[in-house]
Amino acid sequence: MNKARFGFVLRIMAFILLIGSVIQPLGGAYAESARYKDGQYVLPYSILKDGTTSPSVMEGFVLKPAALEVKDGKNYVSITVTQDKEITGLKLTTADGTLSEGTVANQNASNNQRTVKFELGDLNSTIKGWVKIEWPEINYFNVYDVDFKFDPSQIPAAEPKPETPSDPVLNDGQYTIAYSVLQATGDTESSMNKYFSTPAVLTVDKGQKSISFSVIKDSSTIQEIQVAGDGTNLVPATTVSEDKAANTRVISFPVERLSAILPGTVRVFVASANYDKSHAVRYKFNLDSITAVSVGGEETPTSTPTPTPTPISTPAPGTEGGGDGGTAPVTSPSPVPTATPGSSIADGYYSIDYSILKDGSNEVSMMDTYVQHPGTLIVSGGQKYLAITLTQSKEITGFTVGQQSVSVIASDNAANTRTVQFPISNTGVRLKAWVKIDWPEFNYFHTYNVDIKVGNTVGGQTSNPAGQVDSGASSPAATPTPSATAVASATPTPKPTSTPVANGGTTGTEQAVPVSLTDVNGHWAQAAIEQAIKSGLVKGYDDNSFRPNNPINRAEFAVLLSRALKLEGGATDSSGFSDASSIPAWAADGVAQVAARKIISGYEDGSFRADRKITRAELAVIIVRAQGLKVDPTAVPTFSDIADIAAWARPYIAAAEQAGLISGKGGNRYAPGEYATRAEAVTLLVKLLEQ
Repeated sequence: MNKARFGFVLRIMAFILLIGSVIQPLGGAYAESARYKDGQYVLPYSILKDGTTSPSVMEGFVLKPAALEVKDGKNYVSITVTQDKEITGLKLTTADGTLSEGTVANQNASNNQRTVKFELGDLNSTIKGWVKIEWPEINYFNVYDVDFKFDPSQIPAAEPKPETPSDPVLNDGQYTIAYSVLQATGDTESSMNKYFSTPAVLTVDKGQKSISFSVIKDSSTIQEIQVAGDGTNLVPATTVSEDKAANTRVISFPVERLSAILPGTVRVFVASANYDKSHAVRYKFNLDSITAVSVGGEETPTSTPTPTPTPISTPAPGTEGGGDGGTAPVTSPSPVPTATPGSSIADGYYSIDYSILKDGSNEVSMMDTYVQHPGTLIVSGGQKYLAITLTQSKEITGFTVGQQSVSVIASDNAANTRTVQFPISNTGVRLKAWVKIDWPEFNYFHTYNVDIKVGNTVGGQTSNPAGQVDSGASSPAATPTPSATAVASATPTPKPTSTPVANGGTTGTEQAVPVSLTDVNGHWAQAAIEQAIKSGLVKGYDDNSFRPNNPINRAEFAVLLSRALKLEGGATDSSGFSDASSIPAWAADGVAQVAARKIISGYEDGSFRADRKITRAELAVIIVRAQGLKVDPTAVPTFSDIADIAAWARPYIAAAEQAGLISGKGGNRYAPGEYATRAEAVTLLVKLLEQ
């Protein structure tokens, strides 16, 4: 063969190899993406020796074919073994990549058979298995690996999925979005549409989206609303505010994808009719309806709807003073606003969004976390007021708008809230405000200037925010004379025996603190809560409540965990988070301490998200890291809802369960997607201290 001919042959062979290398991955990709039509089928299969094409001895101990159930795109394969007693272990690699024993679907001692169901992934691929045989009658004891080879060629393929619309890219800010509540199946609207306000308010904060709307009637009857914001795990919606007199409330819940139809449940309870039932619903959002209210601190003009008139009388004001430090306001009565020319808003009370920003900036201020959203626009005789509720009334000792005092129109000492109102010239305005916070429990004394950005879009009618003003609700210090520049307030010297405690209160270090809480008697965590209080780990609120069922956020748990582990070091010890300015001063050291030890990590964007609530799955991961428990990546917990537990969390939850740190709820459910409560967090920390 001459050189030219030899070179030609080499080129042909190279071309064939190239084609083969391209085609093979394409075939593999196709196999991996194979999906089958929902239904029940027979599934031929064979069991081979590990890594070979030779039949395994297990071939003689199973019934064929297997049974396949395809449900919601998932493959559930049932295999029956004919030597139940002797085959003491059978595992297959399931869809999540773990070697699992599956679920025993049927067991019959009379014929020595059992049927085991597994959720499997790609049925075209070889699936690794494991077998354990203990047969004392023939003195056979063995453990070996096998390969399962299934033949799904006769299973009908699923119809192609409709193209999933992509979510719009939204800047941080507030928007309105139309939505509808659908029945559990189909496109028929649910009767719940009549009970919820529309449009909803969409808030985007550091890329995270949340939806809020009002239950506009029969709020007390609609006892619980759950939404699967991630599309899968149902989580109770958070009550932002409630008006029991009007029987309404505002709820909020996080969402990951607005383009998805989110499942949910609504529990309706009517005692007089002996009716108590949860109804399945779904939430569908109209992406084309998204309208900006406040984005990056700049308003986007929108048309203002004209609500139905509801004449009111102007609420009687009660004044709140200022404080010292910052750009101090001037004490004077709230002026009566003048009617806005051309205003088309009829007298009444309306829901309206607003945000509190850092002074002269479009960045959200920490003060925004100490108020309830949305606010209330009060229109009387064409004059406009904005009413907002402060959620840390005792600690916010001074609050003024436009260097003028605000009016207190409602307060609740037990809930530590007060509602204030102040005049605004129109919707869409940006107002200068001043805040004074005195929080001795965290040795935090600060004053600062902020901006209040009022939304352009007026929502539906709501109830009068004015209510009872508890005695002693507002007792701020006298307002100082304004100065040209901000003056830092003096920090009072804390009592030497006080130790800051997350979530309110101080604990004495000289003697044990008596436990006299009003809302823990009979609670399942009563003993742990009382022990934690006596040890100085936590303390109740000023109203002698502990609020054990309230969710706990990342900052609060970081502080408690740091205190329980007696960690040392300050905020400068950590490399810092991108949202460090949003971490409360009282939590900064605790966050830094647990982050430095990699007990609680930040997010991929470098943020910590201090106010984000912790789920029960995350709680288990954190406590395992804190305890330094060994984690077996193949371990799985024994909870009945294991299918709801994400693969990354299963080994940690299994480790925490094995160590006796966690337990399940009713029906042995772990409920990984539910928010962890103060009671659950404290119970875990007490167990941690005991080990």
